Amino acid sequence: MKRFLIILILIFIPQTPSQADDIRDFQIEGISVGDSLLDHFSEEEIKKEIQTGYAYHYKNSAFVIIGLDILKSNLETYQHLSATIKPADPKYIIYALKGSIKFQNEINKCIKKRDAIVINVKNMFKNLKIKKKDIKHGYDDESLVYTHEFKFPNKDEIRIFCVDWVAKTEIEKGWSDGLHVSLVTWELIDFINKGGMK
Repeated sequence: MKRFLIILILIFIPQTPSQADDIRDFQIEGISVGDSLLDHFSEEEIKKEIQTGYAYHYKNSAFVIIGLDILKSNLETYQHLSATIKPADPKYIIYALKGSIKFQNEINKCIKKRDAIVINVKNMFKNLKIKKKDIKHGYDDESLVYTHEFKFPNKDEIRIFCVDWVAKTEIEKGWSDGLHVSLVTWELIDFINKGGMK
């Protein structure tokens, strides 16, 4: 299976769209959805990250988002990296993967970078359905999310988006505006849509 890197610059990839028609054909920082996290980290490291206060546990802990920044200190493109897994799965298969870059008070630069990535993905996959939407953030309805979603035939998605936090949230939470590129499987999307968030 040929894999493509989701990166932050426009590049020419000498492959036709038909050669990469699965979300598992993409990598972020050398990792792909569908991989076992054990192929990249030890079981002890994974379990430790699941137990940290930074991990986000979905309803009934069916899925958990863990940070991989500490485990993978040699990130090349992104400042932050996270994966969504099932904590009870002994293989720790990855159901979603997200790379992020901070854009402190520079939302226009974030959107420009997002648009460059979107053009690159559009050129590779002319047949994928794409949806553009600007929505209020689920955590804070004063903050905005500027999103492009590419949907595969099996309903898996590539999401490329910028989050523009209001100043109050940035100060209170210490969060920054940022660019995010995520690979998400339909199984996780469906779980969330059916009330899987806490």
